[in-house]
Amino acid sequence: MPPARLNVRKPISAAVPFVAPVRPLPLEPVHATLGASFGDVAGWRIPLDYGDAVAEQRAVRTASTVNPSSIALAWKIDGIIR
Repeated sequence: MPPARLNVRKPISAAVPFVAPVRPLPLEPVHATLGASFGDVAGWRIPLDYGDAVAEQRAVRTASTVNPSSIALAWKIDGIIR
């Protein structure tokens, strides 16, 4: 007799993946005004670039910048600026 075959079936959750809604950042209108193109990362709609990579690099190297990591952690800013 041939060996018995197991009938292995995927669970329903594996057959139909769950797609969570994508959340926009609070400053998305500001980024859009500045010409950003957006993409979905970790459930958030974030700016990926602003069109001209050379101009972006020049701006980062010659001015103050903030890397938005609000999708990864919470910030608490406290204290007195002197």
